[in-house]
Amino acid sequence: MKILILKFLQFVLLLIFYGRYTIAEKTTQEAKKTYIVHMDKFNMPKSFSDHLSWYDSSLKSVSDSEEMLYTYNHVAHEFSIRLTFQEAETLSKQLGILYVMPEVRYELHTTRTPQFLGLDKATTLFPASKQQSQVVIRVLDTGVWPELQSLDDTGLGPVLSGWKGKCEIGTNFNSSSCNRKLVGARFFTNGYFLVEIEGPEQKYDSAAKKGLQMLLDSDLPTLEVNFLVLQKPNWCALNCVGK
Repeated sequence: MKILILKFLQFVLLLIFYGRYTIAEKTTQEAKKTYIVHMDKFNMPKSFSDHLSWYDSSLKSVSDSEEMLYTYNHVAHEFSIRLTFQEAETLSKQLGILYVMPEVRYELHTTRTPQFLGLDKATTLFPASKQQSQVVIRVLDTGVWPELQSLDDTGLGPVLSGWKGKCEIGTNFNSSSCNRKLVGARFFTNGYFLVEIEGPEQKYDSAAKKGLQMLLDSDLPTLEVNFLVLQKPNWCALNCVGK
């Protein structure tokens, strides 16, 4: 009798364990994550007039409710989106989609990036010439302080006439915060606000706070930026057109 009871209890425990595992697995499969969808622009069907329409149609084929977070149109042709694992798998099998990659969160590795990368020898990297002033350097940052001496634009010429960047307005940061050295600053937070973050709530509504894309004129004899790192929130590493 005792053996039968023990076997019955073992069977019940096995059912409970299996049920919890199945529920946990299903929850994991249904949880939404941010993915970067890399498109092959040369395979865009002729029925679409532009790439954005193609992206949107591809997305709607797997999810009617989700909207693109950002689209990337320079260097690579991609868009970012929140999907379940199954939706991402289905999307990755469509014609014209090269890969669907889950986002990667980068943790702080250094507070002295130029030295860490061996870029602190400005005289050898940027020999004195007019050509160097025709380049715009883009960096990902955790916040910018326009009042830093290293961002002083004294003695610099006008911003390149072909420059199409912008200085995005946010808390304690407006368009006048940019100058001829700091020629542009934007923050990209759509993905961040869709993720449940543990700990105290933080606001990333300004280029003066964490979550910044900063652009600098390349005439950098005094630039000493010690806080160039990839950190939360989600980053826009390419030129972006946000919804």
